[in-house]
Amino acid sequence: VGVSASGGTGNVTYAWTGPDTTFTGASATELYAGTYVVTATDANGCITVDSIAVEGIALAIDPLLNAGIGQMDIYPNPSSGNFTLSLNMIDRDDLTIEVFGLNGQVLAGTRVANTSFHEERFNLNTAAGIYLVKVTTSKGSATQKVIIR
Repeated sequence: VGVSASGGTGNVTYAWTGPDTTFTGASATELYAGTYVVTATDANGCITVDSIAVEGIALAIDPLLNAGIGQMDIYPNPSSGNFTLSLNMIDRDDLTIEVFGLNGQVLAGTRVANTSFHEERFNLNTAAGIYLVKVTTSKGSATQKVIIR
């Protein structure tokens, strides 16, 4: 799989994250089935993010459904640091919600008991960049990105 960015200033670098892996460069080979997020950053630090779903011999598993989550929305996205996470669960479950940076540092978190619907508002006072929102249930976990500008 190869990617290229149009526009931007100077050299563009690419960072990939996917099923149990991270790597850099404009192309990726020998990928496992799953969703990969590629981040392109130009010389001025401007960032764009996209995702690519790779299907292979193995069945692609929807991480939301696998975790018992019917719908997971983050809005507005991108945001200034104020955003809402909205969750609709397939069945009632306990949740752990965490927001963390790409370096793995947890910036915010909460636990919610026995819910089928939950909205959590975040007010992060942090640098511009890409952050991850992870929801863990008794069945598994799902992660989505939020961009702070």
